[in-house]
Amino acid sequence: MDLILISESKLKVTLTPEDMKALQLSCDDIDYDSTGTRRAFWSILDEAKQKTGFDAARSRVFIQVYPSKDGGCELYVTKLSSEAGGPVKLTDRFSDSSDKVTLDRAGEFDLKKMRGSAAEFETLSQLTNCCRRLHADGYIGKSYAYCDRSFSKTRYILILDGIADIDILREYGNLLDPDTIHIWVLEHCDEIRMTDAVETLRGL
Repeated sequence: MDLILISESKLKVTLTPEDMKALQLSCDDIDYDSTGTRRAFWSILDEAKQKTGFDAARSRVFIQVYPSKDGGCELYVTKLSSEAGGPVKLTDRFSDSSDKVTLDRAGEFDLKKMRGSAAEFETLSQLTNCCRRLHADGYIGKSYAYCDRSFSKTRYILILDGIADIDILREYGNLLDPDTIHIWVLEHCDEIRMTDAVETLRGL
C-alpha cells in the first residue's frame, strides 16, 4: 500500500492486487453497504493516520476509486468536514445517494467509483500526445475533446467514457472529476472533437 499526502485534506492511496486481496476488496463490485467494505476503508485510513498524519476520524470523507488494469486501484480521499469535525453539506457535484455509506463511527463515507475518466492539458500537443498513447494502449471507448478559454490561460480537456489507464492521463495532464467536468464543458467550452477524439487527435 502506497500512501501519499497531497494536502491536509486530500490523500492518495495506491493498492496493489495483493493489498486488495488482503483487504477483501474488488473494484468491480465494491459494496457500499457492506460492513466488510467499511471495515477495509477504515483500516486504510487508520494506517494513513499512523504513517502520514491524515486523520479522517471526525470528518465526512469523499473517496474516488480508480481501478487499475493489474487488479489494484487508486483511491483519492478528500475530507469534507471542518477541522472541528462538524458536518459539511455535500454540494451537487459530490451527491449521489446510491453511493452514500453511513458508518457506525464518527465519520461518514461518500464513495464514488469513477465511471470513465477525464483530464486537462496545458497545450494542444499534450492532448494529442496523450491520445496517441491511449490509442496505442488499446483504448476503444467514446472520447470527447474540448477547449476551455474561461480562464486567463487556455486549457484542453479530454473526457473518456470507457476504461483507460489513468497513468497515461497523469503523464500528460491533470486528472479531473469526469462527472462534474461534463457539466462544465457544456456551459463554458468549445468542442474540438466529439465521440472519437482519441482516434482523431492521435493523428495530429
